[in-house]
Amino acid sequence: MSSEDILNTIAKVKGLVPAEQMRAIESKSSQIAIDHTPWFGNKSLRLKLEEIKTAISENRLLSFDYSDRLSQKSQRIVEPYRLVLKDSNWYIQGYCTTRKDFRIFRLSRTSSLEILKETFLPREFNYKSQDFSFRTGREATTVKLLIDDSIRDLMVEFCGEENIESYGDNKFIAHCPFVEDEFWYNMLLRLGDKCEYLAPENVRSEVIRRIENLLAAYKKS
Repeated sequence: MSSEDILNTIAKVKGLVPAEQMRAIESKSSQIAIDHTPWFGNKSLRLKLEEIKTAISENRLLSFDYSDRLSQKSQRIVEPYRLVLKDSNWYIQGYCTTRKDFRIFRLSRTSSLEILKETFLPREFNYKSQDFSFRTGREATTVKLLIDDSIRDLMVEFCGEENIESYGDNKFIAHCPFVEDEFWYNMLLRLGDKCEYLAPENVRSEVIRRIENLLAAYKKS
C-alpha cells in the first residue's frame, strides 16, 4: 500500500467518525510529539528517511556510498526492507546486492543516497530482533561501574533502574552492557571522573591504558 493509499484510507475513516468525536481524537493524538531529527548537525536526516520510506513502499533499489566502522568506503545497491531506530541512531535493514546477503547499514555513514528506477521482488526476510551484537557482530558483556550521583539518571536510561544499586554517599554501582571495541570504550570514557570501572579486570586495565596514553599525549604538548 502506497502513502497515497494510506492517506485516502485515513480520510475515509475520518468521514465515518462524528465531528465532535474526531476533534477529541485529534486533541489526544497531539498531546505526544516524537521528533527524531537532531538539534544540531545532520539536517538532511528527515529527507533521507523520507526517501528510504518511499523506496521501501515502492520496492525500489537504493544506491549509496557507505563507510563502515573501519572507515572503509564502498558503493552499495540495496533492497531496503526496514528502517530501524536504535539508541538514537537510524539503520537501514535490507539485502545488499553487492555482498549478496542481508545487511544493516547505519544511516549516518551513508552519502550520495539515491532511489533507483529499478524495482525488486521482495525476498523472504527474517525480521530478527535487534541486540548489541547486530551493530558490531560481537556479543555484549557486562561491566561493573562505580558512578557518581550526578550521572545516575543518565545511567538509568542506559542500563535500567534494576541494574543500579546504592553504594554509600552519592555513589552507585551500575551493571551495564558493554562491547569491547572503540565505539564503546570512547563512549564510556566520556563520563570522565564521574565513573570508575571496577570489573571485569581486562576492561579496567584497558581503560587505564587509554587514560595513560591520553595523559602522555597532553604532557608532550
